Amino acid sequence: MTTGRFLREGRDVLLAFTRALSRAQRWMAGVDGKEIADLIAPAFPDIASEFRHRAVARYLGQDTWARDPMRTAPATNTCSGSCSTADSSRVRTATRT
Repeated sequence: MTTGRFLREGRDVLLAFTRALSRAQRWMAGVDGKEIADLIAPAFPDIASEFRHRAVARYLGQDTWARDPMRTAPATNTCSGSCSTADSSRVRTATRT
Protein backbone atom coordinates (compact mmCIF):
# COMPACT_ATOMS: atom_id res chain seq x y z
CA MET A 1 0.00 0.00 0.00
CA THR A 2 1.15 3.51 -0.66
CA THR A 3 -0.16 7.00 -1.15
CA GLY A 4 -0.85 8.33 -4.61
CA ARG A 5 1.82 10.96 -4.09
CA PHE A 6 4.54 8.44 -3.22
CA LEU A 7 3.42 6.25 -6.10
CA ARG A 8 4.12 9.18 -8.43
CA GLU A 9 7.22 10.62 -6.75
CA GLY A 10 8.90 7.53 -5.31
CA ARG A 11 8.41 5.05 -8.12
CA ASP A 12 12.09 3.97 -8.18
CA VAL A 13 12.04 3.30 -4.44
CA LEU A 14 8.79 1.34 -4.70
CA LEU A 15 10.10 -0.78 -7.56
CA ALA A 16 13.35 -1.56 -5.72
CA PHE A 17 11.45 -2.42 -2.53
CA THR A 18 8.97 -4.64 -4.38
CA ARG A 19 11.75 -6.49 -6.21
CA ALA A 20 13.67 -7.06 -2.96
CA LEU A 21 10.52 -8.21 -1.17
CA SER A 22 9.72 -10.59 -4.02
CA ARG A 23 13.24 -12.09 -3.91
CA ALA A 24 12.97 -12.58 -0.14
CA GLN A 25 9.55 -14.18 -0.41
CA ARG A 26 10.69 -16.57 -3.15
CA TRP A 27 13.73 -17.50 -1.04
CA MET A 28 11.56 -18.16 2.02
CA ALA A 29 9.20 -20.34 -0.02
CA GLY A 30 12.14 -22.44 -1.20
CA VAL A 31 13.94 -23.19 2.07
CA ASP A 32 13.06 -25.03 5.25
CA GLY A 33 12.11 -23.37 8.51
CA LYS A 34 15.48 -24.07 10.11
CA GLU A 35 17.28 -21.98 7.51
CA ILE A 36 14.88 -19.06 8.04
CA ALA A 37 15.08 -19.35 11.84
CA ASP A 38 18.88 -19.41 11.74
CA LEU A 39 19.00 -16.38 9.45
CA ILE A 40 16.79 -14.26 11.72
CA ALA A 41 18.59 -15.35 14.91
CA PRO A 42 20.63 -12.13 15.26
CA ALA A 43 17.41 -10.10 15.33
CA PHE A 44 16.12 -12.20 18.25
CA PRO A 45 19.14 -12.77 20.51
CA ASP A 46 17.01 -13.41 23.62
CA ILE A 47 14.85 -16.11 21.98
CA ALA A 48 16.13 -19.66 22.40
CA SER A 49 16.87 -21.47 19.16
CA GLU A 50 14.26 -24.14 19.90
CA PHE A 51 11.46 -21.57 20.24
CA ARG A 52 12.56 -19.62 17.17
CA HIS A 53 12.61 -22.81 15.08
CA ARG A 54 9.17 -23.84 16.34
CA ALA A 55 7.71 -20.38 15.65
CA VAL A 56 9.05 -20.30 12.10
CA ALA A 57 7.79 -23.85 11.47
CA ARG A 58 4.35 -22.82 12.73
CA TYR A 59 4.29 -19.74 10.48
CA LEU A 60 5.32 -21.86 7.49
CA GLY A 61 2.64 -24.43 8.31
CA GLN A 62 0.00 -21.72 8.48
CA ASP A 63 1.13 -20.09 5.21
CA THR A 64 1.57 -16.89 7.22
CA TRP A 65 4.06 -15.41 4.78
CA ALA A 66 3.11 -14.50 1.24
CA ARG A 67 5.00 -16.13 -1.61
CA ASP A 68 5.03 -12.95 -3.71
CA PRO A 69 4.30 -9.25 -3.10
CA MET A 70 0.95 -9.21 -4.92
CA ARG A 71 -2.09 -9.51 -2.70
CA THR A 72 -4.95 -11.63 -4.00
CA ALA A 73 -8.48 -10.27 -3.92
CA PRO A 74 -9.54 -12.58 -1.02
CA ALA A 75 -6.49 -11.52 1.01
CA THR A 76 -7.29 -7.88 0.28
CA ASN A 77 -10.88 -8.37 1.41
CA THR A 78 -9.73 -10.04 4.62
CA CYS A 79 -7.30 -7.23 5.35
CA SER A 80 -9.90 -4.59 4.59
CA GLY A 81 -11.99 -5.88 7.46
CA SER A 82 -9.09 -5.92 9.91
CA CYS A 83 -7.47 -2.71 8.70
CA SER A 84 -10.49 -0.48 9.17
CA THR A 85 -8.49 2.34 10.76
CA ALA A 86 -6.43 2.94 7.60
CA ASP A 87 -7.21 6.07 5.62
CA SER A 88 -8.25 4.22 2.48
CA SER A 89 -8.87 7.46 0.57
CA ARG A 90 -5.09 8.06 0.53
CA VAL A 91 -3.82 4.51 0.05
CA ARG A 92 -3.62 2.32 -3.06
CA THR A 93 -3.16 -1.43 -3.00
CA ALA A 94 -2.05 -3.54 -5.94
CA THR A 95 -4.16 -6.68 -6.20
CA ARG A 96 -4.32 -9.69 -8.40
CA THR A 97 -7.58 -11.61 -8.83
